[in-house]
Amino acid sequence: MSTHGLPTSDGDTQCTLALEPGLLADIAAGLGASAPIDRLPGGEARRWTCLIEAEQYEALIIAWPAGTGLRMHDHDGSSASLHVVAGQLRERYIGLDGHVQTRWLQAGHTVSLPHDHNHEVINVDGVEAVSIHVYSPPLREVEFRIDAEITATDVTDEVVSRLAHPAYGQRSPQHATPDVARA
Repeated sequence: MSTHGLPTSDGDTQCTLALEPGLLADIAAGLGASAPIDRLPGGEARRWTCLIEAEQYEALIIAWPAGTGLRMHDHDGSSASLHVVAGQLRERYIGLDGHVQTRWLQAGHTVSLPHDHNHEVINVDGVEAVSIHVYSPPLREVEFRIDAEITATDVTDEVVSRLAHPAYGQRSPQHATPDVARA
């Protein structure tokens, strides 16, 4: 476990124990293997439900209909792991050099996201994708779940490049993790 200093609503810093990235990845992959797709609410829009709420982490399952996604965002200081259960997602993220990088997340892949990771996630395929997301410490705000959604036609390199500007935030080298999807 590691300790993260997270700001509280009154500006103080609260130390929170966070689970290690490898454990988060194992939880995400394990939940993905159990394929709890039946827990998702019905609908045509992006939707999600919480699978686990614990003191040190939470796990969500998210359905991404064809062409839906989330604009560039972070996870408010929480580390995360993402496991793709079905379909494929495109992730664009701010690399260590401050430039936008792209990776494709296929069904069965698990990736770890450091606490300062900024990314956009979108399903550019013609079929629904489903993914498991595990956050530690648990997200304090649910705003990421209700961010303005994007569609494949909304996304341009110019928009992503503007969001990648150093004023938006960069990852620091000491928090680097490999950007390799695990099968």
